Amino acid sequence: MAGNGGTQSVVQYMQHWARRVDEKLKAHLPVQPTYPQELHRALHYCVLAPGKRFRPVLMIAVAQALGAVPEGVLTAGAGIEFIHTASLTLDDLPCMDNAKMRRGQKTVHLAFGEDVAVLVATALLVEGLALVSLNAAENGLSQKLSARVVRETAAAVSTMGMAGGQYLDLHAPPPGWDEKTVKIVHARKTSALIVAAVRVAAVLCHAKSRELEALTGFAHKLGSAFQISDDLLDVTGDQTRLGKMTGQDQGKPNLARVIGSAEAGKRLDGDIAEALAHLEGLDTSTDILRSFVRFMRDRQS
Repeated sequence: MAGNGGTQSVVQYMQHWARRVDEKLKAHLPVQPTYPQELHRALHYCVLAPGKRFRPVLMIAVAQALGAVPEGVLTAGAGIEFIHTASLTLDDLPCMDNAKMRRGQKTVHLAFGEDVAVLVATALLVEGLALVSLNAAENGLSQKLSARVVRETAAAVSTMGMAGGQYLDLHAPPPGWDEKTVKIVHARKTSALIVAAVRVAAVLCHAKSRELEALTGFAHKLGSAFQISDDLLDVTGDQTRLGKMTGQDQGKPNLARVIGSAEAGKRLDGDIAEALAHLEGLDTSTDILRSFVRFMRDRQS
C-alpha cells in the first residue's frame, strides 16, 4: 500500500488533470443562456458539479503510460464523464435510489424536477457516445476501430453493463445478497464503464494487443477495487468528504455489509495486488497507474 507521499502525489495528479477535464466538459456544453434555459442550466449544474473526474483522468494516465499525449484522449474522457454523470442522475431518481445529495449539492431531480433529470441524463448519454466517436476521428482511427470504441462504450451502458447493474441493485435476489451476487452487480454497475474507459483510451493511443490485454485485466481489478472501497466508505466514510449521504446501502449489494468490513478489506487488498500484477505486462512506465491502484485503499471520497 502506498504511504501518504504516494497518496498525496496521485491526488495532486488527479486534481491537476481534473481541471483540464472540466475545461473540456464546459467546452462541449451548450453556452449559457441557450433555449430552453432551464434544461441547459440543469445540464451545467450536474456536469460541472465538483468531482474527481476519476474515469477521464484514468484515461489520461493510460495515455501517458503508453507514451501518448494526454490531449489525445481528452475528448473521449469528457464523453465518458458525461455518461458517468448521466448514470448518477438516473440512479438518484426517486424510483431508483431516491438520493438527496450528490457531489455536495442537491440531486438534479430535487433541484430541477424528475422530468428535467431524465431529459438531462438522456442528452448526456447520447452526447457522451458522440464525443467518443469524435475523439476517434480526431486521432485518425480507422472506421473499424472507430466503431469499436463506440460499441464498447455503448456496451458498458447496456443491460450487460450499467443498466443491468442498476436493475440488479434494485432487485435483491432471493434469499438475499451474497458475495457472488454482489460481485456481479459490481462488475456491471461500476467496473464496466471503468474497463471501457481504459480500453477506449488504449485503442485511441494505438495500443498493441498485449498492452490492451494487460490494461483490460488491470481495469477489471481496478473497477472491483473502486467499488469495494466505495462500499467501505458507505459504512465508515464521512458524508461531508464524500459529498453524499452515507448509510444508503442498507439492503443493497454492499460487500462490506454482506461479508463485513474486515473481509471486504481483504478482498480490496487482493484486487489491488492483482491489478498491480497485470501492469507487469506493460514495458513502459506505469508509476501513475500503480498510484491509482494504491489510492483505492487510502481514498476518503
